[in-house]
This record gives sequence, C-alpha cells and structure tokens, in this order.
Amino acid sequence: MGRCGRVAIREGDRTVVLPTETLIHWRALQVATATPYLPGLERLRALFPGLYAVQNYWSIPVHTRSPEEVLATCVAEGVRIAGSRVVYAGDGEGSYR
Repeated sequence: MGRCGRVAIREGDRTVVLPTETLIHWRALQVATATPYLPGLERLRALFPGLYAVQNYWSIPVHTRSPEEVLATCVAEGVRIAGSRVVYAGDGEGSYR
C-alpha cells in the first residue's frame, strides 16, 4: 500500500476508494494469547498502550510499526501468542471491513 495514493476496497456490495493513509491508520494486528495466560495480557497492555479488545481477540494498532515488529517484541518480552492476523477497523472500535 505504501506505493499507492488511493486504494479500492469492498464495503458490503459496493466499492469504495480511500486514501492509503486511511487504511494504514485502520490497520491492527489481532492476537490471541495462550489461554489462560493473563500475565501475557498485562505485558501486552504495558507494551502496547493502544491495545483494545474485539470479540475473543486483542487488537494492537500497527499504523506506526509493522505487524512483524509487534510479534518480535512479544517474543522478546516472553509474551506467548497463540495466533495473529492483520485486520482493518473502520472506526477504531472493531468494525472490520
């Protein structure tokens, strides 16, 4: 996306063209910690202050760093991650497109 000024995405049945910066700002890494690994959750909150809950996952905004950097930080800090995926939140509150 870094090479484009605008990107077309699907929103329901229609196509919407948005500035690339908007999509980058919406990007989050959704992670699942090894349950019940609450010390990992507390570490995640300390490492990533923008962390928020969505359904059964924790989302970490990644508009200023790459998902790989976030996962590397988790490994370096001993936070056990059971799974992850990149998602896009349109309103920052878990409304994924």
